[in-house]
Amino acid sequence: MERLVKQPEDNTWIHRQRTMMKDAAGETFPAELYIQHLRLNPANHLWILIANDITDRVLQEKAQNRLDRLKSIGTLAGGMAHDLNNALTPLMMSVEVLRHTYPESSKIIDMLESSVRRASGMVQQVLSFARGQGSSKQPVQPKSLVGELQQMIDLTFPKSIHFRRYCAANLPEIDVDPNQIHQVLVNLCLNARDAMPEGGQLNLDVRLKQIERTWLQEKVMDDVQPGCFIRFSITDNGMGISKEDQDHIFEPFFTTKSVDKGTGLGLSSSLGIIKGHQGFMEVHSDGIKGTRFDVYLPVPATKQKEPGTRPSPTPLQGNREKVLVVDDEKEVRNMLVEILQQMNFSPITAANGKEALEIIDKDHSREIPLILADMAMPKMDGLEMIHRMREMRPEVAIVAMSGVFQEHMIEALSHQQVDTFLTKPFTQGELQMAIENLIPRRT
Repeated sequence: MERLVKQPEDNTWIHRQRTMMKDAAGETFPAELYIQHLRLNPANHLWILIANDITDRVLQEKAQNRLDRLKSIGTLAGGMAHDLNNALTPLMMSVEVLRHTYPESSKIIDMLESSVRRASGMVQQVLSFARGQGSSKQPVQPKSLVGELQQMIDLTFPKSIHFRRYCAANLPEIDVDPNQIHQVLVNLCLNARDAMPEGGQLNLDVRLKQIERTWLQEKVMDDVQPGCFIRFSITDNGMGISKEDQDHIFEPFFTTKSVDKGTGLGLSSSLGIIKGHQGFMEVHSDGIKGTRFDVYLPVPATKQKEPGTRPSPTPLQGNREKVLVVDDEKEVRNMLVEILQQMNFSPITAANGKEALEIIDKDHSREIPLILADMAMPKMDGLEMIHRMREMRPEVAIVAMSGVFQEHMIEALSHQQVDTFLTKPFTQGELQMAIENLIPRRT
């Protein structure tokens, strides 16, 4: 409610108020009322009432308020992401150490790695929602996505739903954001579960499909390129989807569920994710019983002739070169020291940018060819430290580390000729890939 009252010198009163009104059809709408009292003379008074429909203005105000809230959430999420990813980084790096030390516990270690990746993915999803960030794609084996989905279903689905999966052997990797694709598959399985309230059969079939141009033309899919795709088919024998509803299920806010059970955003957001990966989705149902959703994700051309998993990289072995580790988190520094020592490097640590500059200033013999630097630190952050470091040692190799890389940060670091980036949490293998070409090139 907003009210403004003023009394001009001519004794004219103006009153403004927001309220809800009804139109001729009985529909309510927000309105702004203007009431004006004119005193023509002591005996004659005139009242004027004007009502303006302000529906558009109210919608704009709500949109602006939502945008302001999202900005606040984005700021909060950025701080949380940095702290959480710092906490997850030592856990992620310890996975490969544990796997090598305790090979008989591989299943437990795999669950540890999956949990850490899932926690990191949750943080990234919050950031993506709050800041509108794009996906973070990486090579992923379809089998790993199926394994994570199996774990989720085993833990959360009722025993009355029987889950069967088939994943073809030697499937090639696909370049996807694993957290987003996991979100899509989980959403489809949840919809299938809801369609079988008394229980039923849920099947997942994953295999390689060659999509021809003629097939795409028949389907009127002009925005999809022909080639090899991984097809994820999720089938249930619950209630079917009518032909009329099939024409609308991918529309935002369309749902056949009650208000307390569905928002109508699951399938529309899933379709957006798949289209963002240059893939497509299909739905098949006779409208009576049973539904199948097909999710198609393209296989990169470079991997279409190389099925199977990638061989594990040969462990990198240094020659006792000094590596400066700069991070304000003690646990991260200690784990990096442990890993680098196993890789036959000689790590030196600094807790902030100021300490790192002092170490470099004393390194007159230029024995430090590589620096691993966190971006968010007290006293002096990573960006300022790297700027000053380049003035002192323009030839040193630098790997930037952060729980959250934003576009403006990446652009600024690129201007400082940072060699590569590591997003926390990262594995020992990812650390090796980041540094394996830097020290030989600099020494």
